[in-house]
Amino acid sequence: MNENMKIDKKDFEFVQMNEKIFDKKFETKAIGYFGDALRRFSKNKSSIVAFVILVIIILMAIFVPIFSKYDVATVNIAEGYLPPRIPILENFGIADGTKKITGVNVDYLISVKDPRVENLVDNPDNKDPTLDIKNYYFVEYIKGYENFNDPTKFIEELKNNSYKTTFNDIVTYKVDIKYNVYKALSRPKWMKNQTRKQYLEYQSNGVIINKTDEEGNTNEMVIEYTAPAENILKKFCRDNGYSLSTPNLEELYLEKTGKDIRDLYQYDIYIDPLLNPDFEEIYHFFGTDNTGRDMWVRLWQGTRLSLLIGLFVAVVSITVGVIWGSISGYYGGVVDLAMERFTEILTGIPWIVTMTITKMLLFGRISNVLIVAISLVLTSWTGTAAMVRSQMYRYKNREYVLSSRTLGANDVRLIFKHILPNALGTIVTSCILVIPSAIFFESSVAYLGLGIDASTVSIGNLLNLGRDLGIVQYPYLTLFPALLISILMISFNMFGNGLRDALNPSLRGSE
Repeated sequence: MNENMKIDKKDFEFVQMNEKIFDKKFETKAIGYFGDALRRFSKNKSSIVAFVILVIIILMAIFVPIFSKYDVATVNIAEGYLPPRIPILENFGIADGTKKITGVNVDYLISVKDPRVENLVDNPDNKDPTLDIKNYYFVEYIKGYENFNDPTKFIEELKNNSYKTTFNDIVTYKVDIKYNVYKALSRPKWMKNQTRKQYLEYQSNGVIINKTDEEGNTNEMVIEYTAPAENILKKFCRDNGYSLSTPNLEELYLEKTGKDIRDLYQYDIYIDPLLNPDFEEIYHFFGTDNTGRDMWVRLWQGTRLSLLIGLFVAVVSITVGVIWGSISGYYGGVVDLAMERFTEILTGIPWIVTMTITKMLLFGRISNVLIVAISLVLTSWTGTAAMVRSQMYRYKNREYVLSSRTLGANDVRLIFKHILPNALGTIVTSCILVIPSAIFFESSVAYLGLGIDASTVSIGNLLNLGRDLGIVQYPYLTLFPALLISILMISFNMFGNGLRDALNPSLRGSE
């Protein structure tokens, strides 16, 4: 129902008649471009995680090779092909330093079971196979059976845990054995052809095993060879009028020459490393390769080199790409046409051809590391150049650029002051993503045998070594380098995507 309402002017009131109005003061500080970018980046949890992972990897690559007790190039054949062993994890049966032998004949294991194995001696002169050190692993295995001391029950229990194979109607029982390789390294063993200095060192460490004879006398298990010194003694006797039967000949030799003739002796010493009070357990976190080199140290050393190659390629690619793309996109026309055609020709050449030609021309003149880096730089800048060129076309005709040109700004100022800052997010992202691409390229060419020489440690060379030695037999040699390069690729991509969003001017002020 419509009604005409009569409102008296007295019903109105001037609420601002006696009130002064002022602008309110901002209670928060103004946020700059980079502050706003940092705020947006910090809200991207995946990028933060990727950044932390990259920092950890970089720190490990710097400090692990420096502070590790193992050297990158030190060869120790006795510790070749050791599986990974990691403290704490070994308590859960993971990376516990064990290796598996498959298809061991049960009859052979039964023949090894002999009371004399408790005095197992690593002596090549032994004719009895039950005393051969090669049976060490089998002895450790069969001693784990509950009925080890009962031959009948032991054989029955052993066969119950075996599997049957048939060949030419002959049935054979076999078992798979899992043994601790690191434990075998610390077993008692003969050290052959040792010098007197080494003998005295073993003696001072208390690791020489003593043997008690039938009369109850305890003697060190050491065989002394004086033959290496006999010729020198004979010459000494001829020169000084002595004979080999002269009393105190060794003292006379020391008095005349000032040298101890015993330093020329050689020794065979039977030692037990566990007798050393300072004995330390051996750990190779990622195992060892065929020559006993520690894979943990070599992997981080290789990561360091791969990261340096990636950083070098990124810096050069961004520098060349930004300059090339800025000139091409800003001036356009014939300049852009000529530069783009050159870029297309360059990108059309397969990377394997570029790598091969570069190596043919520069091999022997500079190091292989620089050859790989130069091969990468030759074509890696083209992607950055194309991206910068598109940004130039996008922003060069904007009103604020035209205004600046009208006010007299030169081309260099327009490019680097007004246009490129708007493409900063894209440029930074491109720079970050060049690094994993370079690492992956280096790994690819090394895997094909065209990259850095094998004497230089890199992730690609480690992958190549793991393939050559056998991925099935020694999977850890390939697993850890492959896992690390995968983490690097994923982390760099996630970090780069986070930076791209954080540095995007169009998202400024957004949540």
